[in-house]
Amino acid sequence: MKWQAKSVLVLLLIVALTAGAQSSPQDTSLAQETQARGYWIDPSTGLMWAGKDNGKDVSWRQATKYCRNLPLAGFSDWRLAGIDELQGIYDKSVRALGRAGMHDDVSTTWHVKGNIFLTGDEWGSAQRSDDRGHPSGYAWYFDFNEGRSNEEPTGFPYSFSFMRALCVRNSGEKPRLDYPKMNVSSDKDLPPGDLFEQAEVYKATAEADPSVAQIYNQKALAIYLSLLKMNGLPEARRAQMELGNFVIDGIYSAGDDPKARALNLEWARIIAQELLGQEELKIAVDYRIGREDLSIDQAMWLRFCKRAAAYNIDLAQHSYAEAINNAAAKDFSGHDAIAWTRLAGEKRSGDLPLLKAFTSFMTAQQIEQANAAYKALADTRKRAGAYYPADDPLRSPSPADLDALPKDDPDAQLRRAFDLEKAAAGDAELYVRVLHIYRTIRNRRKMDIRYALGLYSLDGKFGVPKNREIAEYWLREAANEGSKPAQNRLADLASQPAK
Repeated sequence: MKWQAKSVLVLLLIVALTAGAQSSPQDTSLAQETQARGYWIDPSTGLMWAGKDNGKDVSWRQATKYCRNLPLAGFSDWRLAGIDELQGIYDKSVRALGRAGMHDDVSTTWHVKGNIFLTGDEWGSAQRSDDRGHPSGYAWYFDFNEGRSNEEPTGFPYSFSFMRALCVRNSGEKPRLDYPKMNVSSDKDLPPGDLFEQAEVYKATAEADPSVAQIYNQKALAIYLSLLKMNGLPEARRAQMELGNFVIDGIYSAGDDPKARALNLEWARIIAQELLGQEELKIAVDYRIGREDLSIDQAMWLRFCKRAAAYNIDLAQHSYAEAINNAAAKDFSGHDAIAWTRLAGEKRSGDLPLLKAFTSFMTAQQIEQANAAYKALADTRKRAGAYYPADDPLRSPSPADLDALPKDDPDAQLRRAFDLEKAAAGDAELYVRVLHIYRTIRNRRKMDIRYALGLYSLDGKFGVPKNREIAEYWLREAANEGSKPAQNRLADLASQPAK
């Protein structure tokens, strides 16, 4: 059975970073003035801008709610800036101090007026409409490095749907002075999707104002824990991921007994896998559509698509199922396309009609075999920590195989950490070690996966073709994300002429 899936076109812009960028004393003084006030008023428009963006990647919905609930300078009528408004404060001649990188630890400059402190590309407030005037699922964002806007998917939780939030208000309007209401009895009556979004509002408020962080984090936590009971719904999985963040950040723990530690580690692994999987899907897309310095490579696309699918990224599972169905990927059981579509359908309702189309023409025996293929993937996740396909070297690696992988390869780190989870639940010292691994993967995923890929491309190891130009491409990408080892390796290569 062949089926035609939606084609996915993702255009990703890579932000060029200037590490250790220089600025004049006057620029520094103006920047300090803006940051001291916390805002800047554009004299040409009268718009009042937050002095800095939110400082971390968020989805479009989260960005919108972050600004809506931002208590800054005595005002709370802030909103997410529109693309035209963002364009209005772009100035190619200006080099405002900012940061970039996974930990915002790379100094750079952005072409933004008012010395607003930026840390990445900024979401715009409007979604793009389709040809029928309906929201397309894409929202515009603005790149203050290149001075242009582009569109990205707004849905949760794909990596390329995460940007930053820069807030603005009309300074002549009457302010709205309020925080989101808490302990509202109607919270529990909200549908699961709205309930999760309400928790995100509380979490955004906690991040925006440290003085109320404990109160609002606890409110968000209560909702996340309640959503865990809604088995089978996407919001339950989202709640697990947010709880994983809370565990990693020390905001919450299920307890200190072995059972509670096991739960903490499971949540931490889920968010680490999710975020790393998003990066691997982004790399897969890069290989599929090509970049200026990166050739299209279908084999490498499949490699990273499969790994992202193993980490439960639904779009990757959908694409992998499509590849199997089109004979572009091996079908190990004869029903792998159905198994992967079923996994994707647990998170993407749009895949359910595909699953129905598959099974409507199947015999009872074929359905039984397809169920067995699905169960085999589920069993693999229980045994190995992820939905590794049959030919994935991390599905059943020997200790020697794992030891052969570089220590800073996040895929290898995940696999090693999972192997330690059971013992760590009963060993306090080992528990701290495993949790640290998951924290490292989450925090360094963007730079470390690209650094590892750069090294593999340089040496032609672990199934990655040897190619110095491509190796340098990925090392530059890792360096742009703040990887010091990548920066050092690039410096070494610069002194070594290509053969």
